[in-house]
Amino acid sequence: MIVKHWEDRGFVCFINHNDTFDTFNGYIAVPKSHPWHGKLYEDIDVVVHGGLTFSENLGGHWVLGFDTNHSGDAYGPNAAINVLLNSQAGYLNDGIHKGLGYVEGELSNLVDQALELGPGFDMSESARCLLGVKSLI
Repeated sequence: MIVKHWEDRGFVCFINHNDTFDTFNGYIAVPKSHPWHGKLYEDIDVVVHGGLTFSENLGGHWVLGFDTNHSGDAYGPNAAINVLLNSQAGYLNDGIHKGLGYVEGELSNLVDQALELGPGFDMSESARCLLGVKSLI
């Protein structure tokens, strides 16, 4: 479920909440003119929490993302009880929960890196992209 979305210096950002683990995933939409557009996440060299783990066309927009379900992370306090009891996934309980503010900061860092390679959406494209993201909610 998308819990927050905004425009940051021409890039559309949004945060998804993973209800099962009570963790957050961060996403950035890039315009067709940007060098990251159409690239698989494995082929993009950026510094973001855990590395990029997502790249896909969503609603006609190229979206890249990362999650906070890595070794060293922790489930949120409202994680599903069956997840907490699952010994295979229990390693996440030894880490630190990355909250909404943390993911917002990582997205801002990702926008900084994107701007080094090219501009974001113009105003009208950004508005259309935000409307597209809202339709995913």
